[in-house]
Amino acid sequence: MKRIIQSVLKLSVFPQLVFFIFARIVLMSSMRVVYPFLSVFAAGLGVSIGQVSLAVSVRSLIAAFNPLLASFSDRRGRKAGMLLGLGMFTCGMLLVILLPSFVTFFLTLGMGMMGLLIFTSSMQAYLGDRVAYDQRALVIGLTEWSWALSFAVGMPILAFALAYGTWLSPFMVLAVAGGILFLLTLKIIPRTLPTASRETKSLDSLQLVLTTAPAVAGLVMGACLSAANETISLMFGVWLQDSFGLQIAALGAASAVIGVAEFGGETLTAGIVDRLGKPLAIRIGLGLNMLSVLLLPIIGGSVLGALVGLFLFYLSFEFTVVSMMTMMTEVMPAARATLMGACLAALAIGRAISDVISPWLYEWSFLGNVLLAMILDGVAWMLLSRVKIADTSPVVD
Repeated sequence: MKRIIQSVLKLSVFPQLVFFIFARIVLMSSMRVVYPFLSVFAAGLGVSIGQVSLAVSVRSLIAAFNPLLASFSDRRGRKAGMLLGLGMFTCGMLLVILLPSFVTFFLTLGMGMMGLLIFTSSMQAYLGDRVAYDQRALVIGLTEWSWALSFAVGMPILAFALAYGTWLSPFMVLAVAGGILFLLTLKIIPRTLPTASRETKSLDSLQLVLTTAPAVAGLVMGACLSAANETISLMFGVWLQDSFGLQIAALGAASAVIGVAEFGGETLTAGIVDRLGKPLAIRIGLGLNMLSVLLLPIIGGSVLGALVGLFLFYLSFEFTVVSMMTMMTEVMPAARATLMGACLAALAIGRAISDVISPWLYEWSFLGNVLLAMILDGVAWMLLSRVKIADTSPVVD
């Protein structure tokens, strides 16, 4: 950790990096707050929990459209892309406050998700432009801390607002935070130039990505990796309950183990991937992920064994997926934001496909989920050799 801190302090983008972590904590908190408080939001809206759940499910599909808007960052500059994402996020949070209804709640969730995705794609492209490839896993890994910190920091703040206010209070907090982030972006992020012609259409940028073989291989690899993770993630709670009769408190402890594993995977990526090299790191991560999946039914005969297996599974997944995202930042530098937007979409599509298949497999046996996860990891391993990075692009300083 000391070496990571020393390396980060030397980076010219250090102030922006700190800002990005805090910004994504806010944005990701908006995504996570709905899950533990479904019943509260449903009661506030006067609808069923099922209706709120449907809105959350549809929100996930929005990621498929992210590459079209993410290309805005290639055509107008990274800073403009970040401002677009934060503007959309803030307006989305304000919408349900000004006009509380189920329709505006649905739109708020969608605009919040799209704002998060556009900001993230633009941020990753910005770091790709300004940080040398041999240091990029360090910065990408650290920005992913925000995923774990959004639960550890963001959720208690929003829960406090909910407890001492109304069901709209979390959105008020997020709207204010979004507005502050928008203003800070204007001040902290330097002016950035477009990497594509302003006349280039969003569909043209996406078509370029989808007709470039290394990019497509990387996108399919990401979808397979995400689907493999979701195949286990979706059913692990059911598996623990069926196998050991664990109650909610114990399942909460399992979630804490997963949170620690995710944070560890992100930190490990920041610490060693640049030295290992991205392809080797991904292969190591995939190998460990397949091994951990194989171990689940073997050592999962006890609660402790199952938790150890899940810890290794989530640690190796987070290490692999962040390493993969780092490598993808250098596959198409001229369309970097569009490609990173497509990466986020591919991860979401992989999860969506697995969400349909996984429960059906579990009805047969949890072993079916294990086998599918291993097969998907194996496909991702084979596709990795087809992902080629461009000649390392010059760093903009």
